[in-house]
Amino acid sequence: MMPPERTELTPDAWSQQATIPPEIATPAASGSQPLPVRTGRDLRVPLSRANESEASPPTRTSRADPPSRADRNEARSPARTGGPHGAVIALRRREIIDNLAGQIASGELEEGARVTSVRRLMDAYSIPASAARSVQRELRDRRIIRLVPGLGYVVGAPDRTPKPPRIPVQDQITQIATSLAEKIASGQIGTHQPATLRGLMIEHTISREAASAVLSRLRSRGWAYDTPYQTTRAAPRHKWPSPGTSLTNPPPPTDHLPNSRRPKARPPPAPRGTSRAKSTSFGGSSNADAADHEGNQLARSGYESAKPRERCRPPTSNRKGQMRSVI
Repeated sequence: MMPPERTELTPDAWSQQATIPPEIATPAASGSQPLPVRTGRDLRVPLSRANESEASPPTRTSRADPPSRADRNEARSPARTGGPHGAVIALRRREIIDNLAGQIASGELEEGARVTSVRRLMDAYSIPASAARSVQRELRDRRIIRLVPGLGYVVGAPDRTPKPPRIPVQDQITQIATSLAEKIASGQIGTHQPATLRGLMIEHTISREAASAVLSRLRSRGWAYDTPYQTTRAAPRHKWPSPGTSLTNPPPPTDHLPNSRRPKARPPPAPRGTSRAKSTSFGGSSNADAADHEGNQLARSGYESAKPRERCRPPTSNRKGQMRSVI
């Protein structure tokens, strides 16, 4: 049996054979619209974009006609620029500000009460940290809350009274060390009771360096001691200093102060005809007297003469195996 002959179809023959069934080409009795038929390169374009291009053809025909700003704003995604999300946050922020201001005005938040922190505002109202900080700034600008260092924002107008002068750090260290020594002597702080830097920082509101200086001063006077684990503890009674020992650091001695940076005056030059050694020697003596005096000083201080010493070599052995010292 011979196989059937294969006939190649031309593009015209393909178009003639690609007939559309009548139930698809003609609308049904129910009034449904016929499905669009797409062939060729039209299949690469999604149907939605193809319908949009057919419904509204582009008005831009050349590169010389750039799109307007309104067209660019419409084509831009709202999620990329913030869009409605930023507007929602702004409205939410205004509601929070009005709510907190109403609570302060009605007396629900009393004078001196702490205002909700940034973290709690974020958790309670589901807003970002920038919006929570903006809420606090707005209330501060309205002069209904004020910032207290170490505590945060509290209810109340800003205080315009001048602050008292701050105590110098060294005086503050002396006061704290004196109070701790009195507590150790009176028994309020028991023997071998530890002291920590963090505890001193929280109790007296001082820095870590100041707390370390307080403990160091107590150790130097005998009121405390160190342990192998770098812990400072209260010293027992037999190690206490004598009564009346001050915890104030004495001022540095005069010779400990740095010298002036101004250059010192040079001695006047020696007159002509006389050597510098004769003019600057002890008691105006001659060069020989000065050399003798220098030699006496060296001999008196235990130094030997300026003659270099001969270096000794280590002992070596000869061919016969006997040890000999070579100088």
